[in-house]
Amino acid sequence: MRILITPVDIAGQGNLLARELNRRGFYTEQLVYNKSKFKYPLQRYLHREKMPQWFQRNWGRFDIFHYYWGKTMFEDLSDLNILAKNKKKVLMRHCGNDVRLLSHARQKNPLIQVIHPQNQTETEIVRHLKRISAAIEDAVVPDYELYEHAKRFYKKVHVVPRMIETKKYPPIYPDPHKRVPLVVHAPSIPSLKGTSYVEKAVNALRQKHNFTFRRVQNMSHEQALQIYRQADIIVDQLLIGTHGILAMEAMALGKPVISYIREDLKSTFPRDFPILSANPETITEKLDWLLARPNERRRLGEIGRSYAVRVHDVSQVVPQMVRVYKQCSPANPLS
Repeated sequence: MRILITPVDIAGQGNLLARELNRRGFYTEQLVYNKSKFKYPLQRYLHREKMPQWFQRNWGRFDIFHYYWGKTMFEDLSDLNILAKNKKKVLMRHCGNDVRLLSHARQKNPLIQVIHPQNQTETEIVRHLKRISAAIEDAVVPDYELYEHAKRFYKKVHVVPRMIETKKYPPIYPDPHKRVPLVVHAPSIPSLKGTSYVEKAVNALRQKHNFTFRRVQNMSHEQALQIYRQADIIVDQLLIGTHGILAMEAMALGKPVISYIREDLKSTFPRDFPILSANPETITEKLDWLLARPNERRRLGEIGRSYAVRVHDVSQVVPQMVRVYKQCSPANPLS
């Protein structure tokens, strides 16, 4: 298999996948036009306007085209016609609001907020998803919250978890004897993560507990990791209904995590799922509970580390992607 991962990367996941595939002997290139403000590594950058020309010269070198974020190498998606004509395998990785529809999500989660890429309307997103899913039969999503959205469009939807190199995240478990624990919250987009509710809970608990709070924003991923390593509690998000990259990294570091997990989705996670679920109505209670129990912070941190290694480590996730590559379908012509 010769694999191309393109045209964008989200939170370094595409780059990590490419590196691990190459390490396992699958020739893989990553080519993206976006540079993360968090400075995640990437294999090769190319300006968006130059991608069609690069594609015309190089598409024949690859067997599988792994697209990201609802985009392909041509803004009008016409590269899919070339791939269909030549029976090339294609799949689309959706990561969040590129496939999540507010009208559908609100049926099960009235708290959720959605901002679509390029501030597109839901009607525009639906039109795009219908067009792209007619040409691409296989979609990949990280969990069953997004599965519910992707299955409305794609013929086949594969759930493959987010991945992390846990060996690069040695655990630093919370010290039960630490007198002033550190609570960390790192919202990429505060309005989508419920940041105002987190800060309201923090302010409500300052009179009851002696702790420090740190909101992590506007810094590189590596700088943020330095703060995560010092944390005793990490709050991920309170609105979406499933966890994100931050929770995965926090678990790998051995930190207890608070994040809103929708009640009907809990059964889709392994039985020992260690995240403490909280929403805007319960965050004060759950944070209070964890601040008052230093031994529980340590216990959840240890369980979380074990969970991250078993569920999210690249050694566990990449073989799942390889299986998807082997069974995914060739592109269809655009209608």
